[in-house]
Amino acid sequence: MEHTPDIGIEELLRHEAWVRRVARGLVRGEEAVDEVVQATWWDALRSPPKDGRNLRGWLGTVARNVVRRSARKEARRAEVELAAGAADDGAAPPPETALERIELQRRVAEAVLALDEPYRSVVVLRFYEELSPAEIGARLGSSDATVRTQLRRALGKLGDRLDGVYSGTSADWRAVALVWIGASTARRVGESTTAATQGAARMSRLAAAGWSTAAVVVVGVVAWVAADLDAPMTERATTTRSVATSDDTSTPDADGRAPGDGLRADLAPERRATPDAPALAATPTDATPAAPPVDDAPTAPAPVPELAVHAVFVADTRDEDLDGMVLVPGGETVVGTDPDDIARLGQDSQAEMTIIAAETPRHVVPVDTFLVDRTEVSNLQWRAYLEATDRAPSDTLVEYGWPGGVIPAGQEHLPVTNIDLHEVEDFLAWCGKRLPTEAEWTRAARGDDARRWPWGDAWDSRVAKYGGAPPAMPVAVDAFPEGAGPFGALQLVGNVFEWVDTPYVAHPGFRPVPFRAGKARDLLLTPEFDPERRVAKGGCFVSTRDQSRIDYRLSLAPDDSDAALGFRGARSPVAGRDAIVTALRRARPASFPTPEFLDLDDIVAAESWTVDDASGLPIVTGHRALAFAPAARSPRPGLERLRRAARDTPVVLGLLTTTEALASPPLPAGTWVLAYRAAGRSRARREAERVAAAVAAGASDADGSPATSAAERALDAIDDREPFPDDRDVILFCSPSGVVAGWAPCADVSERPWEPATLSAARGGRAWRLATSLDVVSREVPRFVVPLELAEGLPVDG
Repeated sequence: MEHTPDIGIEELLRHEAWVRRVARGLVRGEEAVDEVVQATWWDALRSPPKDGRNLRGWLGTVARNVVRRSARKEARRAEVELAAGAADDGAAPPPETALERIELQRRVAEAVLALDEPYRSVVVLRFYEELSPAEIGARLGSSDATVRTQLRRALGKLGDRLDGVYSGTSADWRAVALVWIGASTARRVGESTTAATQGAARMSRLAAAGWSTAAVVVVGVVAWVAADLDAPMTERATTTRSVATSDDTSTPDADGRAPGDGLRADLAPERRATPDAPALAATPTDATPAAPPVDDAPTAPAPVPELAVHAVFVADTRDEDLDGMVLVPGGETVVGTDPDDIARLGQDSQAEMTIIAAETPRHVVPVDTFLVDRTEVSNLQWRAYLEATDRAPSDTLVEYGWPGGVIPAGQEHLPVTNIDLHEVEDFLAWCGKRLPTEAEWTRAARGDDARRWPWGDAWDSRVAKYGGAPPAMPVAVDAFPEGAGPFGALQLVGNVFEWVDTPYVAHPGFRPVPFRAGKARDLLLTPEFDPERRVAKGGCFVSTRDQSRIDYRLSLAPDDSDAALGFRGARSPVAGRDAIVTALRRARPASFPTPEFLDLDDIVAAESWTVDDASGLPIVTGHRALAFAPAARSPRPGLERLRRAARDTPVVLGLLTTTEALASPPLPAGTWVLAYRAAGRSRARREAERVAAAVAAGASDADGSPATSAAERALDAIDDREPFPDDRDVILFCSPSGVVAGWAPCADVSERPWEPATLSAARGGRAWRLATSLDVVSREVPRFVVPLELAEGLPVDG
């Protein structure tokens, strides 16, 4: 029986400030914040965690669940009231309204029946039989992503057909629909047009209130085509643009062959490939046949359409999923393999057993909550990145994957490969993500137990693309939904190996494993660990069953690239955390040699993404961010002593990183160390001025001009080195190497109890106000207010 710790109210109250900060990031208004905090205490006391470790993170999860539960209850209550209002709205509708309703229902039914396949089937199954996209996909043999794409296209076609029926003006049939659902309800539906499934869920609930199924379809078309009555039709055209895609129809191991038969790759590090052929794959991707395009989509690669910005602004923690990512809750994760299993897994091959020995010993690793891409990064996503950054595909990618620098027709949704770790990290920094660590990747694949594969302990060759299922080529990144991990991530094993952010070093507690090699020889299996190399996980389309296990570790150099090597992104649920950590890793500022010099629990940030989902998979087309991490806590003198000291040695406040150019001070996008410099002349300036004045007063050159002295030159050097006024408090913006690049006036500095950092915006996201406390050790601490002006507005919500 598991021990449940006795967590009292005193222990919980120690984290009250943290829970309140989380609540402020989730709801607005102090009254609502108080309600979330109280509900969190109640839930925590009623159902304490299994252990008392990481209590702060657990309480944050409880608070977010409270808000989710409250939102669901409110939505259900609103729907009941809406249904009741529709049923009890006084007198019966006039006859002409009823006739219009019946007429529209008839025309919608005719329009649905007139749709081509597969659009007619997905509409009927979704809205008439109320099946989910996943259930429809299972019935029709398609992925749920393909079903969603077909639903969007079907609703668009219905809208066009209804426009034609009503004399080419959509306002006519929309007006009839609005008679049923009410203008305010239609507006709320219209504000959520990013996915047809969102509208579909609302439609099916409204249908339960007594509407006919034809009326449900009308509401769906309103949500898709006519949601925002003021929006220009060009937005609709942009949203419905699509690119060529491919449905994977292969079923690995359909003939029932034993796992491991057929193609098998020798993946030992010492036997890597020649330049003529990539090491991990049997054949390069440019030799593989192209998959047929879906429906009537163009076969040539189409430009990535632009969608509206999905903006997120958070002062501390956010819980919303970015398009295409799944939430992986924190917990303890089993990592590694038992030494007793090495011989069986290695099939008595010393080389293979040595590789497997790197998985030992089995141990438990705590993992914080994070988000991970639902799929591997696709060719289409990589093209969007190249276009956004004005880059050309690498020579390796062109040679082995994209002949002529163009994605082969039908391979848009295949995983991008033939790129090295440096290219991967550049991409992830651009889109506001990072690589998952090996422990995070393992948790996404395994969850809370010790399963061998994401779907369980029993191998199933039908739910993964591995070496026992020719042809030797990858499949679409959203294929095999049946093999998803416990939190919804696809193809964590098979298809292509995936980079993770972990060096190839021994697990904690590793010891060389004894091995009997013949009657007279006892050997030790000792993998060639190398911290300069990196781990890749998951197996690929030429791996054996055992090489596709969750625990299998492949060692690669950062410069390696291969036709069977890809990646997926991850990010922290704390806004700006990944931006700050990436900036620290890349810029290596002299003031912050390690992340411990920053308070990563007090990050404030604003982030926004542009996401295009017209192809059926979410494609990030841009990321914008403004993030600040305060300096870590440390004892400091009082404010007045600090002012005197800060005239000579500016006090570092924290690290700012931004994708946006600054207008005030005028600086490019990048990473900046912020430091406080107090008003007044520094000791060095006063000394230089005193000596220069004395020399000038007592000496002159032969022609009568003041003498040029070393003191004057020193004063000139100070002026060059300190390009900021000394008659006011200023905030210095320093490059990572410590050079002052600009300054801004310090709007306010005062001494008060410590408060979390805050970041607020005005003037359409152009003017920002940053407030941060210097430390949390003293009772009263200096708090600084810093104005920031962006060259272009950063869109925010909240």
